[in-house]
Amino acid sequence: MPFLETLIKVRTFIIGKNKSGDKPKDH
Repeated sequence: MPFLETLIKVRTFIIGKNKSGDKPKDH
């Protein structure tokens, strides 16, 4: 169960989308 790896990938993906110009929905 690479939970930490998946979590880091998801966070990196979300941060990348936010940097691309997508509006941050969580915060």
